[in-house]
Amino acid sequence: MAGCLLSVPVAGCCLCLWLGAVCACGWVFVPMAGCCLCLWLGAVCACGWVSVPVAGCLCLWLGAVCACGWVSVPMAGCCLYLWLGVCAYGWVLSVPVAGCCLCLWLGAVCACGWVFVPMAGCCLCLWLGVCAYGWVLSVPMAGCLCLWLGAVCGWVFVPMAGCLCLWLGVCAYGWVSVPMAGCCLCLWLGGVCACGWVFVPVAGCCLCLWLGVCAYGWVLSVPVAGCLCLWLGAVCACGWVFVPMAGCLCLWLGAVCACGWVLSVPVAGCCLCLWLGVCACGWVFVPVAGCCLCLWLGVCAYGWVLSVPVAGYEREAVQKKTFTKWVNSHLGRVTCRIGDLYTDLRDGRMLIRLLEVLSGEQLPKPTKGRMRIHCLENVDKALQFLKEQKVHLENMGSHDIVDGNHRLTLGLIWTIILRFQVRGGQVLDRVGGGAD
Repeated sequence: MAGCLLSVPVAGCCLCLWLGAVCACGWVFVPMAGCCLCLWLGAVCACGWVSVPVAGCLCLWLGAVCACGWVSVPMAGCCLYLWLGVCAYGWVLSVPVAGCCLCLWLGAVCACGWVFVPMAGCCLCLWLGVCAYGWVLSVPMAGCLCLWLGAVCGWVFVPMAGCLCLWLGVCAYGWVSVPMAGCCLCLWLGGVCACGWVFVPVAGCCLCLWLGVCAYGWVLSVPVAGCLCLWLGAVCACGWVFVPMAGCLCLWLGAVCACGWVLSVPVAGCCLCLWLGVCACGWVFVPVAGCCLCLWLGVCAYGWVLSVPVAGYEREAVQKKTFTKWVNSHLGRVTCRIGDLYTDLRDGRMLIRLLEVLSGEQLPKPTKGRMRIHCLENVDKALQFLKEQKVHLENMGSHDIVDGNHRLTLGLIWTIILRFQVRGGQVLDRVGGGAD
């Protein structure tokens, strides 16, 4: 079945996928007997199966067969170095270069399927189980992520109760990971550009990733301004670390709590999840009941947080609280603060003060007086300054801020954040979907 994404059930395979026939520039996933993860691109050389990269693409090489099985050895110039090693327990999927950042172990087969068991210091524990519908990619601790490989129209990542659901569809451009109803993650594997493979979002997507390169090494980043940028960094004493480039999102695979491995800075009781805010320990991933893993980038005092949006009024309340904290964090430099984002910006005085602090420039002095006309003049001075800074203010006038329009006030602050926070190297994305 050329051109289809199939799960090929060969003996001993824990994840065997095949993507049609070989085309001029496409990957071919070929299962080989006894392999845990069988990937092949291109032709065979004297060493064994070779993945032949297209310019800038992922380059993996399956080396010779040893007593333990196939070994994947990186070729020079690869952007992701993965190696199937051997430990006392079984296969280890790790990175053979100094400062590696991902180390997983494929354990023994239990009645349900293969188990990915972490080695010492590792923190991701995944399990390929079996449910009534097919294979389940899940976490063996209660309350963690579980995904199912289903059928119909290509392989489907279908959630068990309350989990992430993604579907691999087909569009005119190539294979598309299309969200099912209620999901938000939507990725498309685009064509090859000069920089490498690009994951280009289809309309309405919320995450687009790109394999680029920087001075530090290969970067999993986004080619559009203000999106997620992660770098595979080094190991610290705490465990494996995804170390960010300047101003980027920093995720750390933390310690073990009562409920199992924790993805985040260790916070008691925290287990796989996502919420706007920071506690004393650092970044916090907090679950929101009923979410299908809907992610957005929120802001806190320390930077940007990977978060889950809440619905309706609660989302607006979170955005208001977040933006108020951000405004006060800057106004605090001149011993000013606001109490209510919607009302305290209406006269334009604090808005002018905020822009002066952020820009380091002197704006026209506020007009004295408390009448509406005075408020309009002050807000207009602030908006005019933003326009001079080449900031696009679509469908927004001074009367919207003076009237306390919630959506446009949030939108204005978000626009200011984008304009002035980007200067500091922050990686920004849309906050919660409400501040257009």
